Amino acid sequence: MAMMTLLLSGFMTVSHMHEGVKATVVGSKIEGIIIALVLTFSVVSCALTTGPARGLAVDRYGGLIHGNMYYLSWFAFANGLYLASRYLNEVYGINFVDRVNSQSSTFSYWLMLLISSIIIIAASVELRSTKCAEIKDSTYCSRTILGITVGAVAAIA
Repeated sequence: MAMMTLLLSGFMTVSHMHEGVKATVVGSKIEGIIIALVLTFSVVSCALTTGPARGLAVDRYGGLIHGNMYYLSWFAFANGLYLASRYLNEVYGINFVDRVNSQSSTFSYWLMLLISSIIIIAASVELRSTKCAEIKDSTYCSRTILGITVGAVAAIA
């Protein structure tokens, strides 16, 4: 996955520099497909790397063991979102940043709270379903319930 993302990103970098390829690829459906592939690969890579059940960057208890792999998978995901946002802005005129900034001054804070709440809920549910069956530690399982509850309350707020 990482190699495919690197190759596709490298191709897009070269295509923005080379005039012959730039006319064919940049701003076309080919660029959109490549960005969609990069975003898909980064989502799958992030899920495989950071999932406590798989444990590529985390140990079996959910502790971080490969920090670079963990944080770079999230960075690749954020980069894919940025590329998709820029593509939608250039090709279709959809500008997410202007839409968020044109809302009320606190809208972006509420949006960040909602996104972080969804991440907390998803992580807590995954930890509860994978680890509480193995580990009979009531403190650990009660903390996952707390994470689900706090995430749900914050998402509703």
